[in-house]
Amino acid sequence: MIITVVLGIICLVTSTGLYVSVKKNLELLERLEDVEDAADNALKVLDEHHQKIGKKSRIEVFSDEPIVRDLVQDIVAVKHAVHEVALRLDESLSTQTQDEDSEMSKS
Repeated sequence: MIITVVLGIICLVTSTGLYVSVKKNLELLERLEDVEDAADNALKVLDEHHQKIGKKSRIEVFSDEPIVRDLVQDIVAVKHAVHEVALRLDESLSTQTQDEDSEMSKS
């Protein structure tokens, strides 16, 4: 009788722990999807601005002042840096999505 009660309590505690764990994992999955959507939207915006800055950075600057030339060079450098980060982020998200798709297809 005592063993049955103890086993019942162990099952109840284990089931409760499993429920809480699954619930937290689902919440984290939802957050991760939100972050992924936000990153995708940010990448689209970055791509649009990358193209605009790319076009504008090719325009000849008519001021010979060094500060203006330095500013244009800095803008071009930042454009390339942001583009590189966006590409890496995009590759990372694509790889993660492909991994998740392959895991789901195996199940």
